[in-house]
Amino acid sequence: MDQFLPLERCLAVLAELINSGNSNQRKGGLIGMAASAIALGNKNGPPYTAKLVEPIIPCFLDADLQIRYYACESMYNIAKICKTQVLDHFGDIFDVLWRVTADADTNVRGGAELLNRLIVETVLSKEDFDIAILMALIRDRIYTQTSSNRRFILEWLNTITTTPFFSVCNYISEISDGLFKMLGEQAPAVRDLCETVLGNFLSGIKLRPDALSHEDKIQMINVLVVHTHENEPFLARKLSLIWLEEFVKLYKEELLVMLSTCLVGILPSIVEHELRADAVNRLMMTLTRVTVLNWIRHLHSSMPGQLFVHMHRIFPVLLNTLSDTSDEVLLLDLFLISNICQSESAPDQVDISTFGLDEEALKQLSHISPFLIKFALSLLEMFRTEPSLLRERGVLIIRQLCLLLEPAQIYRVICVLLERESKHSFAQEMVSTLHGVLLTATELFILRDELRALASESSRSLFECIFRVWSNRPIALLGLCLLSQHYQQAADVALLLSQVDITVDVLLEIDKLTALARRQTEVRSRHRDLLSGVVTQMRSVKM
Repeated sequence: MDQFLPLERCLAVLAELINSGNSNQRKGGLIGMAASAIALGNKNGPPYTAKLVEPIIPCFLDADLQIRYYACESMYNIAKICKTQVLDHFGDIFDVLWRVTADADTNVRGGAELLNRLIVETVLSKEDFDIAILMALIRDRIYTQTSSNRRFILEWLNTITTTPFFSVCNYISEISDGLFKMLGEQAPAVRDLCETVLGNFLSGIKLRPDALSHEDKIQMINVLVVHTHENEPFLARKLSLIWLEEFVKLYKEELLVMLSTCLVGILPSIVEHELRADAVNRLMMTLTRVTVLNWIRHLHSSMPGQLFVHMHRIFPVLLNTLSDTSDEVLLLDLFLISNICQSESAPDQVDISTFGLDEEALKQLSHISPFLIKFALSLLEMFRTEPSLLRERGVLIIRQLCLLLEPAQIYRVICVLLERESKHSFAQEMVSTLHGVLLTATELFILRDELRALASESSRSLFECIFRVWSNRPIALLGLCLLSQHYQQAADVALLLSQVDITVDVLLEIDKLTALARRQTEVRSRHRDLLSGVVTQMRSVKM
């Protein structure tokens, strides 16, 4: 160690020179410190980092601009040699860099920029760097009003948020307010960089939603709502609403406790389409409906008798909800309706004599839940008055009902009601939808087998009911005959197709049935001649 004593004395002398009142001596001391670091080299320099760095820190704030410049240059050379060891003094270095970034002298700012780049590279080379230190320093300075200081902070944040091994999303609630305030900056470059940094944070949160605690989310909502105010800069309002939209998508029901707060920010901005407030509002409304439906489901499962007292008010609302554009709401609504239709408390709550059905219909539906009959009547009325609902959501609704309830019951009740349908075009549309589901949906696999076997009185009566209704659409009737393996009837219906107006939809259905008939021809040797005849007849209809 004795061989290093002269070096330590030399460093002590240089430190005294740096603290001297003579500017030339201070410059000499700074140059000497840099030269000492270079002489020590990468191998011997790091142990002396403290003795090299600490005397230089005050010089960054010197009144002499040349001293400030030499301080930047000297620290650059020391950091180049000592590498990650200088990070032991990161707080002090960051603070002085933040200050000289706003220096009035161009040369000092240039030297500070070079030093800052080196410090950034050094931080990135140390994967175990304590990011909490950096974020605490940024948090304390986030409300600065100086453009150059803002840019300095944003450049650090942009670097850190794009580095995979640093996780900073959990700090966003501490600095978000300051970042949104920077969006009102006059300098376009600072605004653009701030928008990029906010985008980086949002992308990180979307990748790791659990990075934010519940308290962080609440704080973020409060910050975002503040920046949706009409007095805020347009960019801040727009981005805060985008963040609100993403938060609602990510955290859903968890944010319902903040519903009133969110609406304060959303509602005043709905009329301004550029702000996308209407999209956030739709998401919040969807979440509200989902929560209400979940509450009704919970009440139905825990106290059905008490809930059914109010069913005359609840059920119409559930029916209207079927036209909701959200699939999540629709599926939850159907789930709740199916539970109600199967409830043991349901039969006593509905008087089926008020449905206006004839005796024959009531007889056919005697074993069906009154609520299911009421629901089917209302569903058909909705399909009739809203053709777009039938076209866009009809298949989904029918399939989901068949998944939640007994498919045979669904088809029986709808077919009995369609038999009494006065509007022929609507009956055709319904048959087309029901037939498509019956032919292809996996949920109806068992029902298809029952219609082929016709082993019970129930399956035979259901087949007859379906057959009568399918007569509204001959091409569907042909499909039913093929599906149930009534090939003679299929051949008879195929002969009658020449009398039907051939439309594009009919041609498409003929293509599907031709493929079905071909497959059955290959596996049903007993009826091969009949099936071949059906295929030939359908080909002739297409021509």
